[in-house]
Amino acid sequence: MGCDVYEVRRVRCRKPHRCAYCGEPIAAGEEALLEHGIYEGDPFSRYACQDCEPFLEGFWDWCDCESADIPSDFSCYREVVRMEAQECAEMAEAMKENR
Repeated sequence: MGCDVYEVRRVRCRKPHRCAYCGEPIAAGEEALLEHGIYEGDPFSRYACQDCEPFLEGFWDWCDCESADIPSDFSCYREVVRMEAQECAEMAEAMKENR
């Protein structure tokens, strides 16, 4: 069935929230990404902090748009991204040294 309706927009929070991805607080007055829609017949609404926002599209592609535990899966995804970035930096440095 999947996601029947999905909308996303940037909002300035009127009250405190927690990021659905990392679990960090989002204070009243801070900007966040608000995602809401209908997934498998059930409505959902979640906030993403500015630190997590750049990783969202990659995360949902990585987990094939399915996550039973978003914070845990997102943490794994961020670790994979961090390790890949480190490997790329090490390869670039090695290539620079071999010139």
